[in-house]
Amino acid sequence: FFNAYFGLTPLQSGFSNTLTMEGAINLGGGGNEKLARHAVAGLLSIAAGVNFLFPQGTTDFLSVKAAITNAFKTGTYEPLASELALANTGTCPIQ
Repeated sequence: FFNAYFGLTPLQSGFSNTLTMEGAINLGGGGNEKLARHAVAGLLSIAAGVNFLFPQGTTDFLSVKAAITNAFKTGTYEPLASELALANTGTCPIQ
């Protein structure tokens, strides 16, 4: 579940504790929904070994996860959501 994975409460994330990672990918909209969608997609890319071009120059899974968690805990979804969105829409090197 999304909140459990990121160590968030419903108040911090804006989502119920029943939101799955798959459900997060299927969210539409901006703000916390945009961040959740692109966060899960980005972490899946890193886990799959895709050359994920994270704007801060890291492909370290735990660093990216920490940045996502911090964004939710502080309620500061941007610019991270847009940075992840840009990285997620780049050319896939495993196509």
